[in-house]
Amino acid sequence: MDMKGLAVLVALVAAFGARIESAAAGECQTFRRLAGTTDAHQVASQLLSFASCMQDASVERVTDPDELPAMVGRLTARLAPVMPAYVRVLERGPDQLQVRAAYFIGMAYVNLMVRARSAIIRPANVVVDEVAAARDRELHVRLERLLFTPARIARLSFAVIDHAVTADPRLAADPVTAHMVQTAHALGVLLQRDWSDDPFPDRHLPLAKQLLHGDPP
Repeated sequence: MDMKGLAVLVALVAAFGARIESAAAGECQTFRRLAGTTDAHQVASQLLSFASCMQDASVERVTDPDELPAMVGRLTARLAPVMPAYVRVLERGPDQLQVRAAYFIGMAYVNLMVRARSAIIRPANVVVDEVAAARDRELHVRLERLLFTPARIARLSFAVIDHAVTADPRLAADPVTAHMVQTAHALGVLLQRDWSDDPFPDRHLPLAKQLLHGDPP
């Protein structure tokens, strides 16, 4: 399964600049100790585990709409240390683990969206105070506009998985990968529903098919 195009897309959109080796937290180091193995499946699996361990799960707090762009920028930047690992597996890993890497990329951006939404503090008086309610609505509306890129990357990742496994069901032969594929499909449907205002709604699946065949996007 050729997913190099997706790797290039993620690299460009995420615009990561950090090297994964420079951000290795102590508790995650165990996943990097490969004991000299040259087994491609084990190396890729360990790399995915290392990246998952390193992945940011922080939640910020925002009360001013003007703080939203910087907040989303910080959450995106904190994915920088782990994206090279996922991309590396997409480029060089066994086909089945490429599916998992695409899943982890999609989930990383879904989780970013969830954490960004959780950052908005709902005023205690929002039900009775029209000004507070209006400000709360403004926060959510402005945030959703900033989440277009994470949503698009997630949708594309899940679309690639759907297409790949439809073409070759053996890619999801084990229970863990099969569960990931089912989750990716369900989230892809939800993202399509919630982001129906995407200015390029019809490009995702054709683009995913292009990427699977190694063609430039």
